[in-house]
Amino acid sequence: MGILAVLAASAFVGRVAAADDDKPWVAPEDARQVKNPVPVNPDTLAAGAHSSNENCAPCHGETGKGDGETGKIIKKKPANFTDAKLMSEETDGSLFWKMGEGRGPMPSWKDELSDKSVGNW
Repeated sequence: MGILAVLAASAFVGRVAAADDDKPWVAPEDARQVKNPVPVNPDTLAAGAHSSNENCAPCHGETGKGDGETGKIIKKKPANFTDAKLMSEETDGSLFWKMGEGRGPMPSWKDELSDKSVGNW
């Protein structure tokens, strides 16, 4: 394949991916049904807060409003986790799936994230 064909294909894939970024981001039903296997206690809450501060806060902000420093400079704004309507549509499983998959400017955390290793990513 010539270089022009590769560039044209890359541009097409980029446009399709960007168009998908504008569609509602809905996790598959099987992912939505996944239950959180991590018990809620002071240790796991602290580990989750630490992971969030390290990995999520740069874009989503310290309080989850989508107003982190990196989030302010990217075109697609990060989700606001304090939006009650948005969060009422999410499950633990759908959030875990979205963190694993990533989309648009949000990276996939699949290789770092495990349902068995809270606080270790």
